[in-house]
Amino acid sequence: MGNTLKKIFIALASIFLVFSVQTYAAENIPKINFVGIDHSPLIEGDKESFLFTSKGYDKVQYRAFLYTESKNEWKQIMPWTNAVDSSIPYKFSYDTPFESGKYKLSVWVKRSGAKGINSNKNGDYDSYYVAELNCVKETEADRVRADGDMIPEKDTYKVGEKVVVNGVDNLRGRKGPYTFRLHIFDANEGKWIMDKDTYRENPEWTPDKPGTYVLDLWGISSNTVHLSKLQADPFARFFDIWKLKIITVEDEKPDPKPDPKPDQPSGDIKKIVLDPGHGGSEPGSMATGYREADATLDIALKTREILNQYPSIKVYMTRESDKYVSVSDRADYINSIDPDASVSIHTNSCPSAPSAKGVEVWCSVQCPENEQGKELANLVLDNMHDIAESKSRGIKTRYSSSEPTKDYLGILRWTNPKTILVECAFCTNPEELELLKSDDFREKCAASIAKSIVEYCGLSWNNNSGSSSGNSISENILYRVNVNGVQKGAYRMNTGALSEANRYLDEGPAGTHVTIVTTNNEVVFDKTK
Repeated sequence: MGNTLKKIFIALASIFLVFSVQTYAAENIPKINFVGIDHSPLIEGDKESFLFTSKGYDKVQYRAFLYTESKNEWKQIMPWTNAVDSSIPYKFSYDTPFESGKYKLSVWVKRSGAKGINSNKNGDYDSYYVAELNCVKETEADRVRADGDMIPEKDTYKVGEKVVVNGVDNLRGRKGPYTFRLHIFDANEGKWIMDKDTYRENPEWTPDKPGTYVLDLWGISSNTVHLSKLQADPFARFFDIWKLKIITVEDEKPDPKPDPKPDQPSGDIKKIVLDPGHGGSEPGSMATGYREADATLDIALKTREILNQYPSIKVYMTRESDKYVSVSDRADYINSIDPDASVSIHTNSCPSAPSAKGVEVWCSVQCPENEQGKELANLVLDNMHDIAESKSRGIKTRYSSSEPTKDYLGILRWTNPKTILVECAFCTNPEELELLKSDDFREKCAASIAKSIVEYCGLSWNNNSGSSSGNSISENILYRVNVNGVQKGAYRMNTGALSEANRYLDEGPAGTHVTIVTTNNEVVFDKTK
């Protein structure tokens, strides 16, 4: 490794991680190998997200504390997570705006379901690392702010497919033009792939194997305060901003795909595809106690349950469990069904504007030639307002920056204009985050989408449409989830209860006993791990 490359590696290590030195007697324990900070500079009033990976153990749990130097105070900001894959970046969003000053982030890790080999007054753990943070006032220095998201062409790529990054949305402060360097963290191997080139307009990288990667984009303005130093050494560790983004790289024949194409219905049957966004290694937007992938699946299952009450509607799903399915495979599956309509279900996120709220529906830019997508989109907006009491943010469209005549969103670009994408609420809005966590709101979202589809199909909406077992959403029947004899939750629809029951089985140790019992004392689920 040359001196220049060594400089880069040392720079990245100092940026992402400042480690406490520990010696551990046991070797078969997890050790954190990456703490990624979403963006820099961290300016007073900003919120921040963090990415964690570790090595040495497959299934782990994380916990985090924050030290504020001005207060000489440590506080827990993230309780122990559920079991997660150590090599898949775990994203944690800290929703409290930072004040100017110095901070330390202490990240704990332990084997899932096991007692840590170390302990202190705050509990047990296997190992920990500490990263140092510095938050500055916007007036302290002449800076560039990275308020938007990184702009790669998409989130999922194939092996051998070029990854091109087109900068960062909404850069402000020092004027551009901006140039960039692109470093890659291989989460599966726990190694850095260093950018060996200088700053340029559209850095690119071609992956040669599948996996999960973190793009680390450094940006600099043409009149940066570091200009003279970079002219002397183009590889010097100076930058105006950085931004992180997770991408997935697949084999040319990725696995798993959506479930095989089912038998096609005969007669005058309306075919509807529900597409729960994200899943598996791609959790989507995250907040404390919340994964977008879980919420979208729950809403989709609830929607299907309602639609199954209509004999003339046949429902298909791009996924029915927490598994990863690429956008291109979702599109291929939708196209194979040739549905009358398809609805991709998501929840929104806007860390830079935590007051943002409401529902928005995305349509294809091709909708002016085919109004069916807009018809369904308007129905969803109306029903989300009437049933879920959501604020309408209207119908959205966006052209691709790389293909100006096509849609920005892949699920709209690669399917027909009868596909829409629904953003149900904002997980970055504290009030809407609590709604998204609630089974009642998810049921209302499902009822809104289902009613829209029913009306779109020219059918009469039945206010009592509910689960396939005949239970109405408005009925007072509850499905109680019990784990080892202790009630963990109660749900108004069986799908929500089943999802939680299976989660407790998946995450619990051997011998975990889970039941679902209705308020009528009917046992509808009884399994032991």
